[in-house]
Amino acid sequence: MYTCGDYVVRPGHGICEVVDVGHPGLRNLDREREYYTLSPLLDPSHLYIPVDKADSLIRPAMTRAEAEELIRRIPGMKVNHSSDKTRLIRYKEAIADGRPLPLLSVILEVYQKNKESIEKGKGIGKMTERSIFLDAQDLFESEMAHALGVAQEEVQPLIHKALIP
Repeated sequence: MYTCGDYVVRPGHGICEVVDVGHPGLRNLDREREYYTLSPLLDPSHLYIPVDKADSLIRPAMTRAEAEELIRRIPGMKVNHSSDKTRLIRYKEAIADGRPLPLLSVILEVYQKNKESIEKGKGIGKMTERSIFLDAQDLFESEMAHALGVAQEEVQPLIHKALIP
């Protein structure tokens, strides 16, 4: 069970702080159930997750040790190369899943696929791919930043440093 002040991840919403446990008093919620009230770090809204369904809807946020290990693994990661249709399906699944490794896989694949265009200052090609890339990057970087105790803007330089020995 999570308690107030714990940080969790709600796929699609990113890292959230548990701000209350109990019934939030909203009419459309089952009065017989307890809920976690979550405050997403990337959004000023609140989310209400039934305590009895939490295991399938949220997960604990990544720890500092897990984030550091993930950064160490980046140089050895293999980048997927697949058709546009397959890649788009995998991207959407990674966003919905919300775990750091699938998100990082999406980020690396889009970056590698568009590397030449990015290096020329043109950015990422297709609008759908750009949108998914930015969503994945935002979710990944916010969790990494929280785990490492740094600002979100500092995550990319840390990853680049790991990639360039």
